[in-house]
Amino acid sequence: MDAVGRNDRRRGWFGVLLGIAAVGLLLGPRTSAAEPNEVTRARLSPAAELAGACWSSDPEAGPVDTHCWEWTLQGAFVRDRHEVQGPEGPYQGETLYGWDADKGRARYWYFNVLGGVSEGTIEKTDDGWLFEETYRDAQSTLQLRSRFRILDDRSYSVATERLDGSEWKPWREVRFVRIDAAESSHSEE
Repeated sequence: MDAVGRNDRRRGWFGVLLGIAAVGLLLGPRTSAAEPNEVTRARLSPAAELAGACWSSDPEAGPVDTHCWEWTLQGAFVRDRHEVQGPEGPYQGETLYGWDADKGRARYWYFNVLGGVSEGTIEKTDDGWLFEETYRDAQSTLQLRSRFRILDDRSYSVATERLDGSEWKPWREVRFVRIDAAESSHSEE
């Protein structure tokens, strides 16, 4: 066999080995829910404090809003998937919380079934956290800020304001309580 034939055979085996490696990566074990290190946990508070549980709003206060929080992408992010059960049917959204090393702060990205997208930041305050975001969908752009407080190990509250012209106005306030994951109507997708 000449040198050209040997090189073709080597390339053929290399392609087979590369293909086997690619299949192994695609079908290999998943560790997306790995626990984060302490630095990541501190940076992503309060999302980190809620991870591993589902939380629901009071059904007597309006449509039920259920949030299920979990660590994802090997503990680098917290994912919050939520579903609102209201008179117009279910509404769903998903938020990823992560650390922005360039800006030195926690950030989040929200997406919903209406095609809406938010991007925001989180700051620690004296009594909780301040979430500031810009929300955009096909109909509008909203500036929102929410004051987030953990009340105890079974509940938290979120008071949201929206910018109207140059004035911040109260928009909604919701109290969430921890629920058993079996009680959640949240569907995995």
